[in-house]
Amino acid sequence: MSSDVVVLLIVLIVCFVIFRKLNKSKTRETTVVSAGKNKVNYATKQAIESQRKQRQVASEVTTGAEQEELPVPKEFLDFSLSSYKALTSAHSAEIEAMLADFSKPHPLMLKLTSGIFEQKELSELIKSDPDITAKILTVVNSSQFSLQQPIKDINHAIIFLGVTQVKNIALQFAMQNSVEFSHPAQAKAYQKIWSASYLASQLALLLSKSLGKENASELSTLCLLLYLGDLVLLSAKPELAENYLAKNSFFKRLGNTQNIAKTNAAVVGYMLAKVWKLPTTMAEDMRYQYRPFTNSLASAKLEEEQVKDLMLCYIVCRLSDLVVFQGHAEGISFEALDFKKSNNLEFYHLAKNVSADRLSEIAKELQANNFTVKARELIARAVTS
Repeated sequence: MSSDVVVLLIVLIVCFVIFRKLNKSKTRETTVVSAGKNKVNYATKQAIESQRKQRQVASEVTTGAEQEELPVPKEFLDFSLSSYKALTSAHSAEIEAMLADFSKPHPLMLKLTSGIFEQKELSELIKSDPDITAKILTVVNSSQFSLQQPIKDINHAIIFLGVTQVKNIALQFAMQNSVEFSHPAQAKAYQKIWSASYLASQLALLLSKSLGKENASELSTLCLLLYLGDLVLLSAKPELAENYLAKNSFFKRLGNTQNIAKTNAAVVGYMLAKVWKLPTTMAEDMRYQYRPFTNSLASAKLEEEQVKDLMLCYIVCRLSDLVVFQGHAEGISFEALDFKKSNNLEFYHLAKNVSADRLSEIAKELQANNFTVKARELIARAVTS
C-alpha cells in the first residue's frame, strides 16, 4: 500500500472520530433542552390545574352563598316569638285564668312523670285507676297496633309495648282528664294533637335509643308533654281548633296562636308545668321548646347536654307535625330538615347547627337505613290509626 493511501485512510478516520464527537455533543444538548422543556411543561400544567381548582372552589363557595340567600317570607324574618319573660301582667293573668280548669292534675300525672319505672311498679300504678286502665287496653287493642291476639290486662300490654310506651299512653289519658271541649271541632283537633304527641314520643324513643342515650325514656315522655300547652289553648280558645285541622305549617300555626291567644303553647305549657310542680328540667324544656325555630336557644343559657336533648325533641316534634297536621307521611328523612330542599321554615335555622357537634350525630342517624325503616313503620301506624 502506498504512503498516499495510508495518509488518506488516517485522514478519513480522524474526520469520522471528530464527526462522532460533534454528533454526541449535539445529542446531549438536545436532551438537556428537551428535559428543560418537559420541566417547564409540567410546571405549567400544575399551575393550570391549580388555577382550575381555585376557580372550582370559588364557584362552589359562590353557589353555596347563593343557596343560603333563598327567598324567605318577610313575615318569617320579622317574626317575634312570644316568651314567658316578656309577658305583661295582663297576659299573665289571662293565661292563669286559662289554667284554672287545669289547676288539679290527674292523681297519676305527677307519679308518671317522677322517674323511671319497673314493669311491676308501673302495672300496679296504672291498675290503681280503673278508668285509665280500660282506656289503655282499648288503645292497645285498636287497629293502631294490629294485634293478632287481644291483650286483656296491663301486664300483658307492658310486655308487648314496653314500659315507656304504656306509661306515655297513661300520661296522655291523665292529660285528657283535665280537658273539656264544647265544640266538635275541638274534639277533632284534640285527636290530631294526641296523634302528633304520641308519634313524637315514639320517634324520640327510637332516635334516642339509636344514639345510645341513657335518658331515652325521659326524652320520649318529654316529647309527649311538649304538646300540653296546645291542649290548654285548644280548650280555652275553641277558634284555635281549625289551626290544627287546616293542614297549616308549624310557622302558620304558631303565628295564628300568637295572634289569637297573645301567647304560645310553650309559654302556657311552662306555666302549667309550674302549677303542677313537674320536674324543673322538664318545665324548662317546655318553656324553651320553640327556641330552635328562631335560633335563640343560646340565650336560655342551658347546659350543653340539655340543649342537645331539646334539639332532638324539636326535630322529632316537627317531623311528627309534618306527618299528622300537614299529611306528609313521607316526611321522615333528613332532607325534610333541610330548608333548601324542603322549604319547611321550621327547619330554616337548623342548618346552622347541623355541622356542629350537637347535631352531627342526630343528622347521621336520621339518614341511617335502620332508623328510617323503623320510623316509617311508626308513621304508617300513626297515619292509619
